[in-house]
Amino acid sequence: MINFKENILREEWIKLDSRVRKITNLMDAIMDLLYGVTVTVTSVYREDVHSTHHYYRAADIRSREIKEEECVYLSALINVIFPYGKGSHETVIYHDVGEGVHFHIQVKAKSEERKRVS
Repeated sequence: MINFKENILREEWIKLDSRVRKITNLMDAIMDLLYGVTVTVTSVYREDVHSTHHYYRAADIRSREIKEEECVYLSALINVIFPYGKGSHETVIYHDVGEGVHFHIQVKAKSEERKRVS
């Protein structure tokens, strides 16, 4: 069961791209099985039009409950299963952009996905 840092995130979660929700749910299952940790969503929507968060194609989840090497392993595992498929972009990024280390989960636009399949 996924936790939310703030109640507003529950409302944003409903609008979130279903692919991000599915990947987050998978990460929750893996983190529970391997580490006994439940995922906490810390960010979904942002105003920045240059961010995948703005288009409900990204979510951030807390990583502080597991060790750094476990975070790196989990990111790599999910990126093998769900490759972003666009240059150096990744589906799961374990990073710190000034708000603390966390997982950033993102998917490309569905229009880009259709181009790849065609």
